[in-house]
Amino acid sequence: MPDVDVVIIGGGYAGISVAYQLAMQGISNVVIEAGKIGRGTDEFLSGTNTIAMSKIVTSLGDITEVCEIFGQETGLLFIKFLTEGVGVVRELSGDSPEILKNNGTLYCVSPVDLKDTLSEIGIAKKAGINCRRYDPKKLKRLYGSDGYYRVFFLPLDCVVDPIKYLYRLISRQQLEVLTDTRVVGLKKKNNATEVYTDNRASVTAGKVVIATNAFPFDHHIRKWVKPVWSFLSGFEWDAPDAPNGWTSGEYFYYWVRQNGLLIVGGEETAVDQENFRFCARERTAFDELTSFAHKNFPALKNQRPKFQHYGIFGETRDAFPIIGQYDEDNIYYLVGCNGEGMAAFAKGADLLVKIMGYTEMKEEDRQFAAIMSPWRKTL
Repeated sequence: MPDVDVVIIGGGYAGISVAYQLAMQGISNVVIEAGKIGRGTDEFLSGTNTIAMSKIVTSLGDITEVCEIFGQETGLLFIKFLTEGVGVVRELSGDSPEILKNNGTLYCVSPVDLKDTLSEIGIAKKAGINCRRYDPKKLKRLYGSDGYYRVFFLPLDCVVDPIKYLYRLISRQQLEVLTDTRVVGLKKKNNATEVYTDNRASVTAGKVVIATNAFPFDHHIRKWVKPVWSFLSGFEWDAPDAPNGWTSGEYFYYWVRQNGLLIVGGEETAVDQENFRFCARERTAFDELTSFAHKNFPALKNQRPKFQHYGIFGETRDAFPIIGQYDEDNIYYLVGCNGEGMAAFAKGADLLVKIMGYTEMKEEDRQFAAIMSPWRKTL
C-alpha cells in the first residue's frame, strides 16, 4: 500500500494549492520542498493575483497575440480561467488585510503600444473584465511621477502577501510539508511510484504531482518550460496606499507596494547550463532596476534597495500553464508561466484535482483542461 495517496513536488503557489485542494477532498498527501516554503520565485515576489496572459509586459499583456494564435474563443476561455482564479485566491485569503495587501493594477502604456493595449482592453471587456482610464494627476500624487502617456486601471486585480497566504492554506488543512528535502528520483513500483529524496528517505505514492519548474530530473519540464532568472529590488516606501503597476513599451518592469516596501521587478536573463546555479548578470540587472526606480519614483532618488533577490521563473512556449497527466505513469503536472500570477495556480489546482478523478469534471472544466493539457499541440 502507498504511504500517501499523492506526493507533491514543490512547495510554492502551485504545490501548496494542490495539497490544499486534495486535503479538502480527504485525499492524503505530502509536499516535498527542496528549500523553504515559497522560497523559489515566491518569497519576495509581489504576490500578484491577476489575469496576466503571458510574459510580463502588462497584466492584460498579449491578449491580442494569444487570441490571434489560438483563436478568440480559446483566448477568452483562458481569460475566464484566470479571472476565476483571482476569485479563488480572494476567497481563500478570507479578505484578511494581513494577506490581501492591495487592490487594482495600473497599466502604464507608451505611445508605441497604445494601439495594441486598446485592442487588448477591448477583448478584456468582451470577457466581462472592467478596465478604465486612470487619472494621470492621481498617478503623480501617488508616485511623484507623471511620465506615462496613458494609464489604465483594472480593479479586479489584487496583491497578496505570498508567504502568509501559503501558510494560511497549510494551517487550515494541517498540510504535511517536508522542507529542505530535495527529490532526486522517481521509480515506478507496481501501481505506485517511489519518490526518493536526498536524505535517503523515500515515500511511496499512488500519484505524483510535479508542481515546480525547477525539477531537473523531469525531461518534459526541460522540453516545455523556458526558465529565466527574474530579479527584484525592494525599497522603503511610506507614501499613501497605491495600486501596483505594470509598464509596457521601452520598459519591462512592474512594481507593487507590500509591507512598507515598493518592490520593483522584471529584469530577466535566460537560464542555461552555464548559469543554472549562479547568474553572472546579477549586478548589472540590479543596477538597471535601481536606475528604473530612481527615474520613475522621485521619492526613491537617493535610496539604495533594502533587499535584492533573484530566482528562477518559468515561461512556457505558448504562455499557457501545463495542467494534467502526460502519460499512464500517474505523474501529473501543474507548472509553467509564473507571469500569470497566483490566479493560474489557484484555479489550476482545483482543475488538476478534477483531472486526477477526485472531483467531478464539468464541460467547462474539460475545455479548460484541453487548452492546458500536456498533450496540446502547441507543446
